[in-house]
Amino acid sequence: RKVEGSSVAPAAAEGGGGEGVNAVPRASSAAPAAAVDEGAAPSARAAPRASIAAAAGSAGEVLAPWLLVDLEGADGRRLRLCDFATAGCLGTRYRSWLPAVGAPPPRVLLDAPRRGQSLGPGRVLFRWTGLRSEHGAEAFVLHVSPREDFSEIALLEEIARSVAVPSFEFAAGREYFWKVVSRNAAGEIESETRSFRIDPDGEPLARGEIEAMIPAPDGLLLAAPLRGSPEPSRGLLQDARAIRPAAGRRGEESGAVLSDGKTGRIRYATPLFPAGEYTASVWVRIESLPEGRLAQIASAWAGGMDDPLRICVEDGKLFARIEAGSAYSTQGAPVETGRWFHVAAVKEGAELRLYIGGERKAKARVPPLLATAARNIALGANPNFSGDEHLEAAFADFRLHARALSDEEVAAAAAR
Repeated sequence: RKVEGSSVAPAAAEGGGGEGVNAVPRASSAAPAAAVDEGAAPSARAAPRASIAAAAGSAGEVLAPWLLVDLEGADGRRLRLCDFATAGCLGTRYRSWLPAVGAPPPRVLLDAPRRGQSLGPGRVLFRWTGLRSEHGAEAFVLHVSPREDFSEIALLEEIARSVAVPSFEFAAGREYFWKVVSRNAAGEIESETRSFRIDPDGEPLARGEIEAMIPAPDGLLLAAPLRGSPEPSRGLLQDARAIRPAAGRRGEESGAVLSDGKTGRIRYATPLFPAGEYTASVWVRIESLPEGRLAQIASAWAGGMDDPLRICVEDGKLFARIEAGSAYSTQGAPVETGRWFHVAAVKEGAELRLYIGGERKAKARVPPLLATAARNIALGANPNFSGDEHLEAAFADFRLHARALSDEEVAAAAAR
């Protein structure tokens, strides 16, 4: 496969620069155990070995590289790969993340159904890891068969996302086998094969569960009008406490809900929280600002340093934040109590944007993809943390999209 040697991916790790000792960077899919040796001579394959030995001088004997591979770059230049132990051992510069062209997609990892799992009759949720992108799969093809060798096909369906609930009724009492094939212009690769069984006495998937996992054509994953009730119009309500009807944005009776700021909270299920792009938006009227702590307008906190989405208030300012191994935050924007405003947090790849009243107020750099265990999202509090992050506020028209809305779309939502 050709490797683009003239540019370096954003996640590239660089070492060397004369320090002589370098931390070992993570291996990439393009070069699993190798790094580009930028100090290598451009002629013979054995040149780096001689160059390193000569550069060592009085430092003593230097072992030969463990791995040395020459590839052709996409621009026709030669690209030399060597092992991490050699790359940069004498202060030479190296790079470890390389964009590739003409590479087949990576093999996906199957998630659900689990191996040998018993499921209720009717429709079945299939889920795996993997993202469609210009550098990965162009299509996922789901194969389901009553035979382990797939000589008989029960279901063959191309899927645009890494999750599917096909409109197919699986026969009760039968065992099925499934796999996912990832395809792009350079080739295809199969996942492992797993089996599951349909239990005639099992609990079938509810409509709300399906909606909470599969976005609508416009990307809408969850919608709750909050007109006096926390019940969603799309998605699944987990629970609500200390919530009561409140006057709406235009003064209409029961046009919103109010959280008491002490124990109040509304939780919705998000079995498949969007990893790369999302938009969360809601109308809110803050009744009182927290003192000496932060409070949540919306949060999907799942554990320590795992919150893929939080819109919070702290020190009289509004922030959009993400916790993903480290903390990421936009700058804060001042907020007032006692008045309605529309707020939205939009994640688009490596950018998190905060909007108030339909206007973009701040942005922050964040991880492009989030590895999160989040399975629910809350309004008015943290969904799973026992500490006090409650907010006394009224809420209306909460929505979660599994895509990044444009500036124009956010402005339109704030104008409704």
